[in-house]
Amino acid sequence: MNQRVLRLLLMTLFILLSLVNHLQATGKPDVTRHEAQLLGGALNMQIEWQSPNPVVIVRVSIGNIQKEIKIDAYDNKRNRDGYAGEVNFTLNLEGSPSEPFPYVIQLEDELRIKSDLIRGKVKTSSSQPNVIFQPQQPSMSPSMQIQIPQNISQPGVQPGTLPGVVSGVLPGSGSQQLGTLVVIIAPMMAGESGAMWRVEEGPWMRSGEAVSNLPVGIHTIEFQDVGGWIKPEDQKVMIEGGQTVTINGTYNNR
Repeated sequence: MNQRVLRLLLMTLFILLSLVNHLQATGKPDVTRHEAQLLGGALNMQIEWQSPNPVVIVRVSIGNIQKEIKIDAYDNKRNRDGYAGEVNFTLNLEGSPSEPFPYVIQLEDELRIKSDLIRGKVKTSSSQPNVIFQPQQPSMSPSMQIQIPQNISQPGVQPGTLPGVVSGVLPGSGSQQLGTLVVIIAPMMAGESGAMWRVEEGPWMRSGEAVSNLPVGIHTIEFQDVGGWIKPEDQKVMIEGGQTVTINGTYNNR
């Protein structure tokens, strides 16, 4: 009699667990956190989620701009509630918005189940937390761009590390041969933990800060070690005269 009762209890427990797993697998993905940083004409976004099933697509709409990001399997980490993950990306906007503007986020999992629409608004004010704004510098016209092959000797100019690129300032070329670099560190918790970056042994800079007066050419960006985080690999970036270049540096949890 006791064995029959035990078997009945085990069967009942198995059925209940199956029902729970089924209900969990048919739930919707959920955006648990989203942040946006605006810098000139570039909008950096970070989106985190929790989902019963792996998320495969993240869609973002800003005005007439729509971006669809495909998520790989390794971006979904299994936990007791299903799958968690995050994605970080940059959208290039037209010009530098002077007024707050809205955005819409939606997730889609591997069963084609979509999340509710998540709405947010980016404020174009440097006084607001998590938002950075800097006027975009005017672009250099094509007629002003200058490239000199390495096999041509120029007084006072050192050849760059790549063929056909000069990493220096031409005599008498003026400020158009200098550019600006901005690095946005993600996630923001890494920046708040002290993550910083620098250009070729220069001073350490925080996320969103700018290094100006960089000579035209290829420059190397180095990221600082921070406890509890795995820093990004060194990156090479091309600086163009009279322009601001914005790139991302993503730290991962240890």
